[in-house]
Amino acid sequence: MKHGYFMGIFGAIFWSVPFYFIWNLLAPTYAYWLPMVYQHLPFWHCMGLFVLIAILRGLLFPWRSFNRWNFNYKNWHH
Repeated sequence: MKHGYFMGIFGAIFWSVPFYFIWNLLAPTYAYWLPMVYQHLPFWHCMGLFVLIAILRGLLFPWRSFNRWNFNYKNWHH
């Protein structure tokens, strides 16, 4: 398994925390037309959403993942 998936999941965890607080702070004011279930999202739903997006992005667009950071150690000359 390549480390790009772990970086994507780490990024999802990193971005889900501010998204959770900002969404639950601003959604009742600016998205009042949404049902209450969407105005107050639980944290684990936000994190699951970001993890799902990271997994789908890695599957659909593998060339845009963090795998480009891998080095080819066979071509390294000391």
